[in-house]
Amino acid sequence: MKYKVKWQRIKIPCAPMLAFDCEWTPEHGFLYEGTTFFPDVAAEQGAEFRFRYSVSSDYRDAAKQAALQVEKELREHGCIDVKIEEEVIQTVRARVEEITAAQTIEEKLQVLWKSRDDIPPADRQERLFAKLGEIERTIETECA
Repeated sequence: MKYKVKWQRIKIPCAPMLAFDCEWTPEHGFLYEGTTFFPDVAAEQGAEFRFRYSVSSDYRDAAKQAALQVEKELREHGCIDVKIEEEVIQTVRARVEEITAAQTIEEKLQVLWKSRDDIPPADRQERLFAKLGEIERTIETECA
């Protein structure tokens, strides 16, 4: 037995709502389901638009700039409300063995800085360690 289906589109006084979940890569920019995302193709006049993207923490700044450009283009193509949501995928991690082997907070910070390839100059390290010493002494005094 075959069913005959009829449908009709009824316009309602609500703005169209669009949502796209993309991934950002430095090679291709924003990808939606494996293909390049083009804001001018996705935009719809008068639409509310949610643009969510995931990005590796290494490329967060570049992706944020690209997302601002996407927002600008969506608005230029008629979207009235554009919400940008960033989901950061952490890629920088310190090695557990090195952290557990480190005894002092200074050693642990050295491991963290090395893992991020962001070692501060010696004079700044000295100031940071001096401040940490002050904080530790204050805690010991107040908790004693």
